[in-house]
Amino acid sequence: MYYSRRYLSYLSIVAMLAAAPAVAQESNSAPAAQPGQLAVPPGAYREWPGAPALANRPETAGSMVDSEGSGAIPALPLEVQTQGGITYITGGIGDEEIAQLKASEKEYNLRMLMSAPGGAFVSDVSLHAVDATGKEVLAVDSAGPYFYARLPAGAYTVTLNGHGESKKIAVKIKEGGSVRQMVQFKEQGGVTTTHQPTATVD
Repeated sequence: MYYSRRYLSYLSIVAMLAAAPAVAQESNSAPAAQPGQLAVPPGAYREWPGAPALANRPETAGSMVDSEGSGAIPALPLEVQTQGGITYITGGIGDEEIAQLKASEKEYNLRMLMSAPGGAFVSDVSLHAVDATGKEVLAVDSAGPYFYARLPAGAYTVTLNGHGESKKIAVKIKEGGSVRQMVQFKEQGGVTTTHQPTATVD
């Protein structure tokens, strides 16, 4: 009787070993736990198909993604807009926008840069331009830090309002010429400043 039980146990072990490869191929179970490791419950294990893509990886709080580089979302190009037959473009936040503006600046004859003391860029400035007859030819709610426009030759008054300040700039554009104008806002405004015709003519 003793040998009979032992023989049956032996047959049982052999049968289990023979069936093991088929079970491993048909299931997606975890590998056997090593000594000192916790066993993984059935169905809780799945082989990871390689490292996750950077775009699918959640960013932690306070982390930053460069505007250029692997996994970054490309910046959208600045929109060229037209108002009353006048074409303009504004922006300059980030290297891509500045590069786009630099590449197209020769297409515009009025080029303005808005900044604060120390060289910090200023944006969200409302801009209005009137011609020599007093007719408003351009009105932009949010301009800066760069603002480029293509205007017909003539004299204009450009008014900029933002950050507690109002500035007026007299601009004269000659046929075939262009004007560059630096506009500086105080960090703490509240004062109306009028600029005399000091624009640089290229």
